[in-house]
Amino acid sequence: MGFKSCWPQRVVMGIKYPVFYIVLLLLPFHVLANDTLEHNLRNWLDVITASALKHSYEGIFVYRYDAQIMAMQVVHSADGTNEQEKITSLSGPEHQILQQGRSLALNFKESQRALQGSQSTEQRPDFDETLMVHYGVNAQGTDRIAGRETRVVRIVAKDQYRYGYDLWLDLQTNLVLRSDMVNSKGDIIEQVMFTEISLVDFEHAQAQMSVSGDNAHTDKPMTKPAVSGRIVNVEWQIGEQPEGFVLTSHYVKPASKIQLRYEHMVLTDGLASVSVFIEKVTSDSESLVGQRKMGAVNAFGRVINDYQVTVVGDVPAVTVKLIAQSVRLKS
Repeated sequence: MGFKSCWPQRVVMGIKYPVFYIVLLLLPFHVLANDTLEHNLRNWLDVITASALKHSYEGIFVYRYDAQIMAMQVVHSADGTNEQEKITSLSGPEHQILQQGRSLALNFKESQRALQGSQSTEQRPDFDETLMVHYGVNAQGTDRIAGRETRVVRIVAKDQYRYGYDLWLDLQTNLVLRSDMVNSKGDIIEQVMFTEISLVDFEHAQAQMSVSGDNAHTDKPMTKPAVSGRIVNVEWQIGEQPEGFVLTSHYVKPASKIQLRYEHMVLTDGLASVSVFIEKVTSDSESLVGQRKMGAVNAFGRVINDYQVTVVGDVPAVTVKLIAQSVRLKS
């Protein structure tokens, strides 16, 4: 039984494939002075989002996890207000990912299948204090990546419930040219690194944004908030979660002729995120029980009263296990 076959389909599609968290890693990063990094982590994250609107570029990067290495081509267009990004696999199964704002489209050539979805639009709480408590930041000198000079910045996780990051920031553009996700021992568990990158104008990047396979079958969006920012008709709750993590999204996908009802919750500490999926076990479904791992992505599953509970995220195994074991029906 393969690893992916144990995961609910929406977990595989909605967590593994959406650019393998690469959308965050490819966003421009504002270089702060060495003596202000520790005191500006919240500002740093805000600038990540804002700076994504400033640069259009194209390039090739490698994505490495466990013993796997994938080569990907990226085109990013930005005009100061809007942005789009297309990622195309250059090794392994052929697929493309197109992100426009909060919309996401995936095309799989082998199966002639396309998938569309959207990210949650709910407001996130203020994580200033949380980030300061659970992460530290410090500069690590300079290096060269993809032929360009970079400054190395380290984000240190202060407890066992989150990972740390080493980031290589381009001195000229402030783009992240390499990102290593590291565990508490400093071991690299996931890496994204550019081997080539070129700045291009907006029109050049925009012209490359179409996704091949337009005639492929397209599924309906995987999930959509029932009511933005509100919890509506939910049946499940999380009893315990690691300190610093906050529930920012909880919504229900109603049952339809082709799909059973399910609930989806998202927790974040402002940097790391965890998703919780809950759906009815059927006779033809395969349950996930216990721990699973793929690179930096850990999952933990359990069955409660004939419901499959799956917790998955780019966090250590202890984090998803703690959350999964605390999920319960509302009283």
